Amino acid sequence: MENIDSPLYLTLLSLIIFTLVSYIFSRLKTVARPAKDGLHYWYHLRRHILFTLRLLEILSIFAIIIIGIKLISPHGIIKTALFYIILSLIIIILRYTAYTLGENLKYSIFDSIVFVPFFLLSVILFPVSWLISKFEHLVEYPLIRSRKIESITTTEELEDFIETMDDEEPLESVEVDMLKGIAEIKDTRASEIMVPRIDMIVAEVNDRIEDVKKLIVEEGHSRIPVYEERVDNIIGILHAKDLLFADDKTDMRGLLREPYFIPETKKINQLLEDFKVKKSHMAIVVDEYGGVAGLVTIEDVLEEIVGEIQDEYDEEEKEVFKLPDGSFRVNAKVDIEELNEALGTHIPTEGFETLGGYILQMIERVPKIGEVIKQDDIEIKILEADERRIHWVEIKKKE
Repeated sequence: MENIDSPLYLTLLSLIIFTLVSYIFSRLKTVARPAKDGLHYWYHLRRHILFTLRLLEILSIFAIIIIGIKLISPHGIIKTALFYIILSLIIIILRYTAYTLGENLKYSIFDSIVFVPFFLLSVILFPVSWLISKFEHLVEYPLIRSRKIESITTTEELEDFIETMDDEEPLESVEVDMLKGIAEIKDTRASEIMVPRIDMIVAEVNDRIEDVKKLIVEEGHSRIPVYEERVDNIIGILHAKDLLFADDKTDMRGLLREPYFIPETKKINQLLEDFKVKKSHMAIVVDEYGGVAGLVTIEDVLEEIVGEIQDEYDEEEKEVFKLPDGSFRVNAKVDIEELNEALGTHIPTEGFETLGGYILQMIERVPKIGEVIKQDDIEIKILEADERRIHWVEIKKKE
């Protein structure tokens, strides 16, 4: 009995190590990256930790195979084959479960406890992993160096590119952000960065020229869409410079430039190319029914690559304010991903992009001022709203 128990215990231990390794792999790809989750210190050592994880993964699988041979081989080919089929299914289920939990669970003290032994082992194996990483660099660098940034299509490929380049010539954080922005715009749709219809500054074609001049000066825009009768009927784009010598006797139609319409699903890397070819700076975004959904400017696209661009006419609008009692006053237009990063919250992002969209989908109506909505780890109080949209809310994090 003892001869059987020992291999079984070793097999169980190997499966536990394999499962923990799979869990940590997924955590290093998700939770460990944002500093707000408290695991940012692991991310800087990820190459060496990943080496340790890969080594443990190989050793655990190797141990399972060797122990299985010792346990089952004397019992015949059929039982041995059945054993490895069942074992393979167990390994697949454990890996899938570990990855799913690692990608979806909120950060907890469990992560730090689990990480400690692997981190200590990574320190012990550091000389070995350092030598292997240098060897990898010698092999990879000529290949990655010759690649064009446009050919990089995944975040993982981009990280390899940045790390390899960073070893040769340290990159500034701004340069890294720009490289990541270039890669990410391939998957970003126009609807994700557009100015929504309700926030568009537009003019009606029959408005007085002097009124339009005043509107452009007050809003600080260099061009605005012009519609006829209804906003869904955009007939042109009016440039501020074309109004310099115009007056109320001027026919606005003669000043308009042809509008450029795009669907909501248009990828912004393609849109940037179109802007260059058409020598245009603004596109009108239309929905599946042909109605106007919003607009996108070339500045909006460039900001996805280089970050926020402020010119002399822009007034920086802060969207999140921390209040004395520890709660936050938040603009309902704030991007949910940015809000999660700023507050350390875990508001889901599926199906909507803004906090206001999340609230509307959750309660399926426009809430009243003063209404309190409790969800998961936060409490949301409506501060400002009208019959059509939410403007400002107060968010309290539950302890």
